Amino acid sequence: MGINSANSLNGRRGEYGVDKLKESSDVDLAQYARTIAKRKKLIFVITLICLAIARIVTFQMTPVYEATAELLVYQSEPAAADRPLAESYQAVLISERLTNTYSQMLKERTVAEKVVNKLDLDTNPIDLAKRIDARPIQDTQLIQVSVVDSDPRRASRIANTLSEVLGQTVKEISASPVVFTAEIKLVEPAVSPVEAVAPKPALYAIVAMLFGLTSSIGLAFLLDRFDTTIKSRKSAEALSGLPSLGSIPSTSGISFVTASSPQSRVSDAYRHLRTTIQRIAFESTPLIAVTSSGPRDGKTSLAINLGAVLAQAGHRVLVVDCDLRKPSIHGILELGNDVGVASVIAGDIDIAQAIQLSPVERLSILTAGPRQVNPADLFSSERMDIFLRGVQGIFDYVILDCPPILAVPDAVILATKTDGALISAAFGKTNKDELVQSRIELERVGARILGFVLSGEAQQGHAYDIYYRSEPGERGTRKTGLKRILATTLLIISIGSLVVLAVILSLSIASAGW
Repeated sequence: MGINSANSLNGRRGEYGVDKLKESSDVDLAQYARTIAKRKKLIFVITLICLAIARIVTFQMTPVYEATAELLVYQSEPAAADRPLAESYQAVLISERLTNTYSQMLKERTVAEKVVNKLDLDTNPIDLAKRIDARPIQDTQLIQVSVVDSDPRRASRIANTLSEVLGQTVKEISASPVVFTAEIKLVEPAVSPVEAVAPKPALYAIVAMLFGLTSSIGLAFLLDRFDTTIKSRKSAEALSGLPSLGSIPSTSGISFVTASSPQSRVSDAYRHLRTTIQRIAFESTPLIAVTSSGPRDGKTSLAINLGAVLAQAGHRVLVVDCDLRKPSIHGILELGNDVGVASVIAGDIDIAQAIQLSPVERLSILTAGPRQVNPADLFSSERMDIFLRGVQGIFDYVILDCPPILAVPDAVILATKTDGALISAAFGKTNKDELVQSRIELERVGARILGFVLSGEAQQGHAYDIYYRSEPGERGTRKTGLKRILATTLLIISIGSLVVLAVILSLSIASAGW
């Protein structure tokens, strides 16, 4: 029994390790896909620039044409009928070996210089020799000689003249009598080529596209590597030491999504957050300060949507715009802002007269009101304490939309007067160090920190995606799925492009037309 139990335990551990490894691989692949999706504009622009550069370079390059001729190396005298077969075979072997020697001679400066003089070419013999390629055709007595030039007619003339010059050169160096003497004959004259061998627009475009994709995707990963913004709840928890109370998917610019799309996955995420908030122990009516490290971290959207889902659960909720320097709730909800919390604290108007109704039942809004010279002094006053105690006696939940913590002192002051601060963080926007500094600032004044909420993080639940994909009107999930497929495809293409690019470059360098 003990051995079986141990084996069973080891089996479960092994399965658990495999599952964790698979989960880690899936997360890494998802992270890579998100990185590519995030930098898709950069990838597109760099690839487009590479294609444009390749097109411009191709257009400015001078076309190069290649003319090819074939030369025959043969014995100078026909074999006699009574000549032994061994001698005839030896003559053929000698001719085949001479093709290697003559192929090399065709590429020498001496031969090129004679061609230049004979055709009266305006070029350097060394430069001409570099544009000549000669190679023996295996198992034959033939030599294939090719010449590249910007003028197709001149290329064919040079290729054909090489045969004559080589024959003369061979005769000059064959002064001593030999049994077999080699002759050079032009058997396939070169003709003027019609199409250029270089540049190659299609090849250059493919290479440029592959280079653009690989370099831009590599740059995207490099930028992501040095990106100091928050990328996941787990990393933010480990870094800041704060608990994560929830994750809100991207709302695609819709701020009051719980009212406009109550059945969406985003609204469900806020309802999950509501459940978490309701489980937190508060001594009296919860007074929550919603803030963030910096601007554009989604604190206002978090405040009004959290208030909406609490109201939808039957609670009386008041959301107060305490960002007196840059108020925004009245603009989002299309409410007036002539009077607000600043007017109430100053004693210019009664609370009941300043509060406005929202599209959500039981959700009340108190806008910022007139701009103040020094909001920090207003929030530090005793009148602010009286105001907060007054609204706590009327509502079940009071949510304060506060300014960013690191921007102005208002949020720190307000956090000390509430039952807890809720920090809003944005995926790919909130800086990790700023989140840690925000926690330090709040702890320094003894404020209670409930935790943080991360918005804009991609949801990775496969079952969740399938469930919402079946819901009518949930187009965001389909778009997210398509983005993931596209990003994953780009990742695979980038890896394959490195191999294809290396092969193409190798073949191009080895090619005479490159």
